[in-house]
Amino acid sequence: MSVEIHPSAIVEKGAELADRVKIGAFCYIGSEVQLGAGTEVHHHASIEGNTSLGEACEVFPYAYLGWKTQDL
Repeated sequence: MSVEIHPSAIVEKGAELADRVKIGAFCYIGSEVQLGAGTEVHHHASIEGNTSLGEACEVFPYAYLGWKTQDL
């Protein structure tokens, strides 16, 4: 099976992408991220840190997963 990565997406070296993963336009996938089979990351979403998603997950546009929250 194949992985689809849009040409504008950034996938850091070390990220683990299982079969049938789709990465949309302008996404960022960090080096410690693990994405399960059939997971789709829609445009402009970012996943960072030690973050692992299981099979058939869907990350919607502009979502930020695994990032540190804003300090006030």
